[in-house]
Amino acid sequence: MYDLPGLGWDEKWSAELAALGDELANPARVVGVDRGRIDLLGPEGPKSVWLAVASAGLETPVVGDWVAYREADDGSPLLVGALTRRSLLVRRAAGREPVPQPLAANVDFVLVTTAVGGDFSPRRVERYATAAWAGGARPVIVLSKVDMAEDADALVRELHAAAPNASVFPVSALTGQGLDALTALLAPGKTFVLVGSSGVGKSTLANRLLGAERFATGAIREHDETGRHTTTRRELVVTPSRALLIDTPGMREFGLWEAAEGLPSVFPEIEAVTARCRFRDCRHGNEPGCAVRAALQAGRITAARFSSYVALRAELERTTSASHERRNRHAPKGRKPEPRRTRGPARFSRDPDEE
Repeated sequence: MYDLPGLGWDEKWSAELAALGDELANPARVVGVDRGRIDLLGPEGPKSVWLAVASAGLETPVVGDWVAYREADDGSPLLVGALTRRSLLVRRAAGREPVPQPLAANVDFVLVTTAVGGDFSPRRVERYATAAWAGGARPVIVLSKVDMAEDADALVRELHAAAPNASVFPVSALTGQGLDALTALLAPGKTFVLVGSSGVGKSTLANRLLGAERFATGAIREHDETGRHTTTRRELVVTPSRALLIDTPGMREFGLWEAAEGLPSVFPEIEAVTARCRFRDCRHGNEPGCAVRAALQAGRITAARFSSYVALRAELERTTSASHERRNRHAPKGRKPEPRRTRGPARFSRDPDEE
């Protein structure tokens, strides 16, 4: 049996559950969602419920969500509500239509995993870190396969520069290097999600942190240092330290979704200089008195960081505009569409398949 605090439960969750006004409702954490089946974990152990019979008005939840369920007459669980999300890691779903794809809810730390070799990309790390900060979680950068690096310290410095407000952990699942330091971060009751591209070693790393071969792993192709991801769904498991760990399928792309709030934490050097621009709405282009362009020319901001910042900001503006247009198209006549809420009461949306 599992105790609720060990799954991340606290007094605030208890108060919200009581506010539902259903004395028969029990709390449970969503630990898996797969083809319409929702796997739950609570004080009475694991349970499963099919989405089709969950409850009217509730669609697919996200791994990490807290839900309320009641025992049906036949003893099976019936979902009756969802508790407010405190954080949500979300990306723009793959495809041309601008829609969000929630990845994990109520996460404390996002373990952004990149690997030595062809996958190494500070620019991609900036992207993941922006989404983590915007969603209410703290990014932690994990550099895997450091046993293959000629100069691991140089790579760590690049990652520190890409995410100045995040810790960087160089690790090797093969030799065990750095695993003790990363394991020490896994505090009881805290929720962590592993994200990254295919082939960076997320599942191997998850198995090492769990001390068991829980997740399937696959071989990497030698000619391009890539591999097909072997994790096929997001799943939450309890680690030996009683932390909660979510493994995710590898993602070939990670489009940002309404994550502008995360940019200041990822680009603090640009944010600090922006305050000195002559115009409050400065675009850092050809406007007179642009302090950011002056800092760029003086070498206080690197060209790579400035280029990445401008590109991410433009992407977010395009996505936000497309999202608003889509909501306007689908809004009922005579009523304005409600803005999407990332941390409010969970209004679940269909989860597209991973690439």
